[in-house]
Amino acid sequence: MNRRQFVGVLAALLPVTSAACARRRPGGLPDFVALIDRVGRSVVAVGDGRQTLGSGFAVGSRLVVTAAHLALAAGSTIDVSVGGVRQPARLLGTREEDDIALVEVGQDLPPLRLAASAPAVGEWIVVVGNPFGGGMTATAGIVSGAPGSITATPELARRLQINASVNPGNSGGPVCNQRGEVVGATTTLVAGGQGLAFATPAAAIRAFLTSLGQ
Repeated sequence: MNRRQFVGVLAALLPVTSAACARRRPGGLPDFVALIDRVGRSVVAVGDGRQTLGSGFAVGSRLVVTAAHLALAAGSTIDVSVGGVRQPARLLGTREEDDIALVEVGQDLPPLRLAASAPAVGEWIVVVGNPFGGGMTATAGIVSGAPGSITATPELARRLQINASVNPGNSGGPVCNQRGEVVGATTTLVAGGQGLAFATPAAAIRAFLTSLGQ
């Protein structure tokens, strides 16, 4: 099966969604172009002053959620890149057990909304980020398992399992439902695993922000 045939099969499997979320192509097939474009405006690259380490997304006009392991790796030189322009960021806090961090930037960004409820297993999701330090990309998949489905480690037991393609550099980026709401933040991929990645659930992100007074 070539790439064009694969894309056609994938598109045919996507469920119909409301016009406010993903538009329909002629013939009833959903079109995620508008959704990804809107979400992408809130996604940044996170680095250490020299290179891109991963991704992040705005939750307030100048507040960006990212992965704690990225923030700790960058240390005092953490920065974010918006439209290819790097700017310093200030670390406001981390929660290592959930692998999330909050940084403050000097530029207003359109915030994404955290989903009010947990996604259902089988629900379609989109992962947006900066894999391999390149530009923004998006992949689609489904929620494969609720937190607690995999209990190999305490950390994984807290995570949402997804099967969308996740690569190095996606960490910290948003996992969104078809309404563009954040259902999780990408944190972990499994080397050698096929369609096996994990995200910190929106509920944990919301609790973290509340603990910081945000």
